[in-house]
Amino acid sequence: MSGGLTSDERRANARIRRRVIFQLKRGIAPGVIAETLGVDRSSVYRWKKAYDDGGLSALESKTSEGRRPKLSITEATKLGSAPKS
Repeated sequence: MSGGLTSDERRANARIRRRVIFQLKRGIAPGVIAETLGVDRSSVYRWKKAYDDGGLSALESKTSEGRRPKLSITEATKLGSAPKS
């Protein structure tokens, strides 16, 4: 199993972030939101800033491209393990 999140987990996390923004817009205090949703208060503030700076799309989970290879393409080619493109 890989260490990353599944697409379902990423969608669930994005739903929580959108819910935080919805509750902030309703005037609910960040501390109450954090406690209710089981997240850290600093996350609530971070997501609010992301939303203020970039809208709802800024709350979506970013996919990771993974770890950088230790070998260059040239080195991997010499070893016969270059990624196929």
